[in-house]
Amino acid sequence: MSIDIKLSFFLDRDRCLEAALTANSQAAGMEVKYLQTQPPREVYRSTNVNSTQITIPLAQARGINALALIRHNLTVDALVHLYGHSVNDFSNLSAVDFKLENQDLFPPIIGFGEGGFGEGTFGGQPDPEDMPLYSESSWFAFADQELRYWFLKIEDPTNPDGYIQIGRMMLGTGWQPQYGIDWDHSIESVDPSKQERTDGGGMVVDIEPQYRRFALSCSGLTEDERYMRAFNMMQRLGRNQAFFMILFPDPAKNDSIFEAGYVIAVDAAPIARHRREFSKARFVFDELI
Repeated sequence: MSIDIKLSFFLDRDRCLEAALTANSQAAGMEVKYLQTQPPREVYRSTNVNSTQITIPLAQARGINALALIRHNLTVDALVHLYGHSVNDFSNLSAVDFKLENQDLFPPIIGFGEGGFGEGTFGGQPDPEDMPLYSESSWFAFADQELRYWFLKIEDPTNPDGYIQIGRMMLGTGWQPQYGIDWDHSIESVDPSKQERTDGGGMVVDIEPQYRRFALSCSGLTEDERYMRAFNMMQRLGRNQAFFMILFPDPAKNDSIFEAGYVIAVDAAPIARHRREFSKARFVFDELI
């Protein structure tokens, strides 16, 4: 399946792993610590849909510019608020060093008045039944911050499930190739199930869940992107270190998610300089399920 994807974003340095997370609400057996597990088979659940609060104290001040909430059940009406501070005190949210408030989880797919569908039923946010087809993950990017203590608040009072559930949370630094990605990219479904014949001649199927494989090329990497980002991603091959990857359908904007994946790098081609001052890298990512 080849798709015309012009932009990509990678959250590749997850600082959430070092934090001792605490929350104001957590269901039994679904503690907030499960936001740090990989892959996200165990989930965090909060019964406080009006104001779920998670405190994220890092080991030290870190560079942070992105937050990702992966495999969640949040609705289009949910609001996310993220705060950062130099001290571990969030009693007065108006006095913190950084705030990102009232963030929608699902920006409009096609804005009102855009293109031929912007004024019809295809405008705005996805319908609830269609939302999982777009993504069960959300991301928020902002200017670089270097702070140690972080505080996340989520409001989703009309959630029909009666609870807030998140499979994985990533807080760290992300990057977006300045010139997008090349035409050489694909998405495929991988079925790892195995068939084995028994001694009696019968057939046994070891059924495994299917997952997606993403392959893409970045052909306009600057020198900084080549040495500080692409090389770093290649060095994680075989180390079971996850990325959050987002693909966008439109080169003119990056607020509409085409597809998002919680992935590990499984293959990469050597970085080649294909023109003066620019390099090309190719990656293959497998989705963690």
